[in-house]
Amino acid sequence: MDGVTSIEKNLDLLKQNTFINSFLSELHSNCGNLFILGDSITDWILDKHVKEITIVTNCEYKILAEYLDKFKSRYSEVTSGYNVVISNMTFNISNLGDLLSFKSNNSIIKEFQSIPKTVFLSTDAVGYDLNSKELFDAGLHNTLSMKVLDIINEQNQFPFICASKALCSILKYDFLPSEKLKYFIGEQIARGYNKKSFSKYIEMKNIDYSFESCMKCLAI
Repeated sequence: MDGVTSIEKNLDLLKQNTFINSFLSELHSNCGNLFILGDSITDWILDKHVKEITIVTNCEYKILAEYLDKFKSRYSEVTSGYNVVISNMTFNISNLGDLLSFKSNNSIIKEFQSIPKTVFLSTDAVGYDLNSKELFDAGLHNTLSMKVLDIINEQNQFPFICASKALCSILKYDFLPSEKLKYFIGEQIARGYNKKSFSKYIEMKNIDYSFESCMKCLAI
C-alpha cells in the first residue's frame, strides 16, 4: 500500500468517529487548508497506532485561536500551536506563519510543502495536504528504506526534547541512529541531558519507555 492510500484509509477510519469528523470538517471550514505533518503519517504507513496528529493551517493566528478556544485548547510553546483532545485523539494544531522552524530560518519559503524540510527527525519529514491530497516527503522514504533515523534540520530551540523524541523513535521503529544523530545526542548528554530530562518528555507524551532501554538502542 502506498503512502497516500494508507493515509486516506486511516483518515476514513478516523472520520467514522462523528466527533472527530465534525471537528475536522469545522476546522477546514473555519481555518482554511489543512496539512498533516510528521510521525502520525509514518505510523499510518507502518500500520502503527496513532495517538497524536499534527495539523498546520494557513489561517490567521487570531482566527485559529478564537475557533479552538471553544475546545478548551492548550497552547504549547514547543509546537507553537494548540493541543485539542477529541475522543481520546490529540490534535496539535499550528498556524503556518507561526511555526518556530520558519521563524528561525528566513531562507525557507513559508508554504506547506516546505514544512517537512524544517523538522528535526526524518520520521517527521513528511506532510500530507488534505486539500490537494499530495504527499510531500523530505526524508521519510530514505529512512524507511534504510531503517536509519537521521536529522533533517538541527536548528531547534528545544534540543533536550529533540534528544528525547529521537531516543523514543529509535526504540519505537526499531531503526538504527545515524552517526549525525548519535553525535547530536552525545552533545546533549555533555550539556546536561539525562534521565530526568527524558522522564519529563515521556510524562508529557504519556510514553511507556525507559531511559535505559532507549540508551541501549542508541549504543554510544
